[in-house]
Amino acid sequence: MDKLSLLSRIRSIYEANSNIMQYLRDLSGSHENSTDDIMISYDFQAGSYIEGYLVNPKWKDKYLERLVRIFEELPGSKKSVFEAGVGEATTLIPFINLLNKDVCSGGGGHILVTSQSRTGFFKEESWQGG
Repeated sequence: MDKLSLLSRIRSIYEANSNIMQYLRDLSGSHENSTDDIMISYDFQAGSYIEGYLVNPKWKDKYLERLVRIFEELPGSKKSVFEAGVGEATTLIPFINLLNKDVCSGGGGHILVTSQSRTGFFKEESWQGG
């Protein structure tokens, strides 16, 4: 399959809201994501999180308010925040802006990890390092 055909096929997978990474793994016969696969997938998704926020800002605002409450209820001094997979920063930047204190948006101390799927479900975990 030539590169142009491959990109055309990936676009159709993306537009069908199907799993680009799974397609690329199947194509290569691998069980792991390659750097190239990740970069291709990210390129197709670029802008989708900002677009999603603009379509439904009230949902995202409620989501962020809940994250802030969870973070503020964690015990101890909270001086830093880390979001795995920051992407377009549609969660991290507004989250930091909503906090009632200054925090460093790096790792260490308290870490709030969020993973948000396209359907709006999320999993939250917190870890207090020593």
